[in-house]
Amino acid sequence: MARISRLRDQSRADWDRRTHQLSVLAYRRSESHGPRAWATREPRNASALVLSAWAQLERGRSEGRPHDAAGIADGCLRANELAPEDPTSWVVLLGLSRLERRSRSKVFVLWNEVLTRDRWNARRT
Repeated sequence: MARISRLRDQSRADWDRRTHQLSVLAYRRSESHGPRAWATREPRNASALVLSAWAQLERGRSEGRPHDAAGIADGCLRANELAPEDPTSWVVLLGLSRLERRSRSKVFVLWNEVLTRDRWNARRT
């Protein structure tokens, strides 16, 4: 996780790169305890919280539903408090909304949060 943390620090304000890196890491580590352990060990690290939430979302996708949707959302909201300029936590919330088949109005609220932080973030979740 230390390597991942260093990688994250290198792309701190490059939101497109950061989002892509986290999406790949979350997909690859979705069956691992690493992301959750990192978030537990560093509860004030936005990257750790988002990676953990995204890995849980990826696991939920493979199972057809999230195991702990409230936990995923909580991790994203805490990450947003720590790094309000970062759109990544909102991208994960979009993915969660999609998996849970949320209403259009709720999805657009999240989409607007992403665009507020990064007008060019068109990442598909």
